[in-house]
Amino acid sequence: MTTWGNEAGEFGARRRQASEDTDRGAWSRLWVGLGAGLVMLAIYPFYEYAVHAKLAERDLREATRQMQAQIQAAGDAMARETAERQQLTFEQRLAAVRVKGVSDAAGGPVVMVELQGLTAAQAAGPICGQAAGWLKRSVGGEVLRVQAARGQRPAQDAGTIRCN
Repeated sequence: MTTWGNEAGEFGARRRQASEDTDRGAWSRLWVGLGAGLVMLAIYPFYEYAVHAKLAERDLREATRQMQAQIQAAGDAMARETAERQQLTFEQRLAAVRVKGVSDAAGGPVVMVELQGLTAAQAAGPICGQAAGWLKRSVGGEVLRVQAARGQRPAQDAGTIRCN
């Protein structure tokens, strides 16, 4: 049998040993945590670069795909328009000629026209008639300088015509 004092001494020794073990475990956990944090700090820039590179590559592929689709659609529209123009008869193309503007210049009126694939000489009748409407006077006997309208591109000189 042990005395009261001896049991208390054994209990204190056990408590000191247990606290020393937990202190050593706490320090080792601290160093492991610090080491893991430093490794993550060192690796994160490379990870971030890889993620951004993949995202940029994906975005570029998507933009390229969209651009190719738009180019394909524009090409198809041009092909349809060309096919429609080729199928139109001469009379239909002549009826589709439109004067887009007239400028009464010193050397004679300048007429901006959508020629629908015709020459200025072929479309002289509708051009003279519409130019007279724009100028609000007769253009009989006058020489008109014709500019072919080409949508968003600059106009192109299409020659001159004399109205009868």
